[in-house]
Amino acid sequence: MRSTITFKILVALAVVFSLLLAISTYFQYTQQKQLVNSVLSEQLHDKASNYFDSLNMMMLTGTMSQKETLRHKALAQEGIEDVRVLRADTVSKLYGPGGADQQPKDDIDKRALAGETVIEPFSADWGKGLVIALPMKSSENYRGTNCVSCHMAPEGEVLGAIRLEYNLSHVNDLIHTQTVTAIAIMAVISFVGFALTMGLIRKIIVRPLQQTARFMTQVSDDKNLSERLPIERNDEIGSLSGAINSFMKTVSNSLGQVQETSHKLNASANQLTSVAHITETA
Repeated sequence: MRSTITFKILVALAVVFSLLLAISTYFQYTQQKQLVNSVLSEQLHDKASNYFDSLNMMMLTGTMSQKETLRHKALAQEGIEDVRVLRADTVSKLYGPGGADQQPKDDIDKRALAGETVIEPFSADWGKGLVIALPMKSSENYRGTNCVSCHMAPEGEVLGAIRLEYNLSHVNDLIHTQTVTAIAIMAVISFVGFALTMGLIRKIIVRPLQQTARFMTQVSDDKNLSERLPIERNDEIGSLSGAINSFMKTVSNSLGQVQETSHKLNASANQLTSVAHITETA
């Protein structure tokens, strides 16, 4: 199969545009995920803090019997799969260990009860998401509340933690939809750019080269070295046309000199033949 310069340029452009589309799509996708995770982490931190504030208010108003209602309201929010209140040893010694769901179940719970704020990716039976475990520490003035007097714990000691698990399935679906839409838009833009670039390359490079090739073929068929390429451009194509014209002029001059020399030699040979004939007849 004949490989033309048009085909080679077409393949090169297709590879370049495909790589640019793939790289830009991957970059956009990762940037969106990082941005969403960053925003969600802040929002989940606020949700966990607000949940603790609500529990704190219930303790102050003596309505802790409604804590399950608060939990169900939290679970009713989109994306929240689980929320638990963990008890540290300090609180367990004063008020008992609480329910089984208030005890640490994994390394994340233990880290939170050790005083570490945990916000990281998390996988569970419901899928992939984020988990936040926010430790609650004793303070003489936690948003206007004196925790030290109620729990009899020194300032800064961990009293418990709020654990909240968030499902990212709907967020990932949204990112996927936006990514597909972005790919479609960028593909259309890339195709238009590809077509325009290819058209310019054909006009600026390919067609002049094709015209030059046709000219040389015509010269070869007609054996007419007096024809010349028109030089209309001051670029590499114009330089090529000038070089071809110069070459043809040189070849034409050389052939002229050869023909002239040949005529002279033929004339000299004829003269010698005539002299020899006269000498023989004499």
